[in-house]
Amino acid sequence: MQAMSASGLGSRYLRSAVVLVCLVAVLRAPAVSVSLVSSADTGLIEVAPTNNNGGQEFFNAGTTQNGTRNRGLLRFDLSTIPTNAVILSATAVLSVVHVPAETPADAPFSLHRVFQEWGEGTNVAGQSAGQGLPAHPGDATWSFAHYASNAWSVPGGAAGVDFATLESASQFIYELGDSPYTFGPTPELTTDVQGWTAHPAANFGWLLLCDEEATPFTARRFGSRQNANSDNWPRLNVDYLVPPQIARAEVTADRFAVGFRAETGQGYTLEFRDPTGGGAWQTLVELGVFAEVTDVLVLDPIVLPGRLYRIKVY
Repeated sequence: MQAMSASGLGSRYLRSAVVLVCLVAVLRAPAVSVSLVSSADTGLIEVAPTNNNGGQEFFNAGTTQNGTRNRGLLRFDLSTIPTNAVILSATAVLSVVHVPAETPADAPFSLHRVFQEWGEGTNVAGQSAGQGLPAHPGDATWSFAHYASNAWSVPGGAAGVDFATLESASQFIYELGDSPYTFGPTPELTTDVQGWTAHPAANFGWLLLCDEEATPFTARRFGSRQNANSDNWPRLNVDYLVPPQIARAEVTADRFAVGFRAETGQGYTLEFRDPTGGGAWQTLVELGVFAEVTDVLVLDPIVLPGRLYRIKVY
């Protein structure tokens, strides 16, 4: 609640100039949807703990027939999403591009938020492609987040230290014919994206691991951003709203002025109700959806005993 006043106005106008401006996101009609390709992805390879395969068309996750583990890392650049955006939902989409030749075991895989920076690397191995090549300085490996200066707390990373213990999303992974696989939407995945949007420096992406790492033949190759087929690229699909930036909320002569910036592709309705908080919200003006960023100013004649206002975004 905010009391507005202006010099020279009588008490009649001061009493009526009681306003509340609040934002309401209409979840059933998300205004902006984006699909982002991973900005970095690579695998951590237990059998080759100082190797990197960051330039491959795939990254590994899961356990091989020999019982050695692989874990994937992937990160998305969220800089195209405004830092004040309200994230409505987020889903990560991954494609399996290779499975074990002998009786692949189906298993759940999960995404876990990573707590420290890591390097993608550029290695592309020919023979034994799944084992990568010796890492360059700064590359992520099974032993290092950045080879060879910044080691994981334990090889492969430790839950609760290097990555979140609780999963952000999970999906049961089968074979090639069931691709692509969608992780989410979940509240945890949405919260991750919300936090990274507001605080980009904390965006270290997710670790992809098999929830049944003791089971052989769960290893899978997932398409990376370098894959020749764009359908196999890791993608993050995000729906969001941008709250209006209130530029003006004041009494002007015998009117109340509400000014804000409308974002492209979003719709707005200015509503009002009795200042005591009773009664239903009523539409003052339906502004519709804007084709481009627009500075909006609405003037409402002051009435007694005043009004509460809110801007609905959809």
